Amino acid sequence: MKIKQSNNIVRTKTIKKLCWVLVVIFSVFGIEVFSKEWNGIIPCVSTRLDAEKILVRFSSMKLNSNIYKYKKSRVHIDYERKDEKDFDKDIVKKVQVYPDKLQTLKKYIKNIPNFHKDFLKTELDVKTTHVDGRAVYRNRDEGFEIWVQKNDEDVEVISSFGYFDPTYNCSK
Repeated sequence: MKIKQSNNIVRTKTIKKLCWVLVVIFSVFGIEVFSKEWNGIIPCVSTRLDAEKILVRFSSMKLNSNIYKYKKSRVHIDYERKDEKDFDKDIVKKVQVYPDKLQTLKKYIKNIPNFHKDFLKTELDVKTTHVDGRAVYRNRDEGFEIWVQKNDEDVEVISSFGYFDPTYNCSK
């Protein structure tokens, strides 16, 4: 005598199979991480040529320098060399933006809803930075960091913003 499976058991097995299929799909396609872009420059995607269409090179700098200006900011870009003969094909590895206008961290983070949940704070040692009260707030998932230092009133002031590929690897 053969026992017939009930509809609930069949439904449960089907749901389990579907869940495993979804887990496999998300683990395969969910690995792709995108860097946070800054004014159209995306780490590990944009080239030197792309960046230099947006940025203005300081006139006193060498042709292959990595320091630029953009509106009221200085911008330093780390590049990864892709072609020894063609600098325009260098890939943007990291963008560090130094705003000319001082802004407190407290005022800036009002625009970031989950600031204290999403950002990890790392205080930097005076011996290495030579600046008292220097720290980095970093969101590794989005590839974004905020560098701060304390002013005379002991308030954290933003010294720069960093944009990078969360995997720290542009060699894809």
